[in-house]
Amino acid sequence: MSEESKSYIAGIYNYCDRWCEKCTFTSHCLLFTNESKIVTQEILRPGESLDIEKIFNMNFNESPDELEDELLESLSDKNSNEDKEDNSEINKYPLSKLADDFFLNSYSLIKKMDERYNFYALAGKRKVDSIFNSFFEEFETFVWFYPLIAAKIKRAVSSKLEILKDDDEDMISIREYDMNGSAKISVIALEKTIKTLNKLFDKMPDFKNDISDLLVTAGELLNLTEEEF
Repeated sequence: MSEESKSYIAGIYNYCDRWCEKCTFTSHCLLFTNESKIVTQEILRPGESLDIEKIFNMNFNESPDELEDELLESLSDKNSNEDKEDNSEINKYPLSKLADDFFLNSYSLIKKMDERYNFYALAGKRKVDSIFNSFFEEFETFVWFYPLIAAKIKRAVSSKLEILKDDDEDMISIREYDMNGSAKISVIALEKTIKTLNKLFDKMPDFKNDISDLLVTAGELLNLTEEEF
């Protein structure tokens, strides 16, 4: 394997918050490298069909097949096991149901905030208006993390349910790794969201009741996730 390929951390993109602009590990992420090449090709050659296989193989002199398969799996944001799962069992799981409640209530609050402050339409102001910037940065962080929480919690729950059904020790080990990695990302996202909601609570008095309810749910989610996994 080439020296360049050795700098990548295998599967790092499966356990991240996907906020590449704020990540310090992009130089070690194969997905980031290849997505960047795709974007570059789209800019330089608009309308031209992408040769994904050529882009994926561009970084490696030897043994690209395993890495290519791994990257293709990540780009779809699913794996073959998830496609076959009975989602009803996952959705009925108490932790999943609480995560769904948090997602829906967060979405509702975000809509209310944007209707009041017109964040998205005025996003360009954040460069020159320090007051607006202080609001927008917290709003942006909240918007980024709230859907990630439910997605990662459900993935962790899915892996846990599969472990209970599996007899293969190797598969159990793989699922435990995925379960713990997904749960860890959800915990990190919850911690950042709670910190952000506390700041919004002070800055947006008109939404204190809604934010307070979300903080209670987020705190409960954090405690249950840490206990569960």
